[in-house]
Amino acid sequence: MSTYDDTIDGINQAANQGYDMARDYADRGMSFMQDATRDLREFARREPWLALAASFAIGYMVAKMMRRVSS
Repeated sequence: MSTYDDTIDGINQAANQGYDMARDYADRGMSFMQDATRDLREFARREPWLALAASFAIGYMVAKMMRRVSS
């Protein structure tokens, strides 16, 4: 084997490791989001009025921030 082949093999291994790490990170992120969504749905079923009030408050704060950013 030549130095060129060793370099290509090293690059391929590094790319595969990076791909595996990115896939693992994405899987963990998806799992977290699924758990958070499930918890949020459960909360909204238990406390619908509080969930509605929280949604309004969050929307109000986001609108105020967007107005400041766009000005």
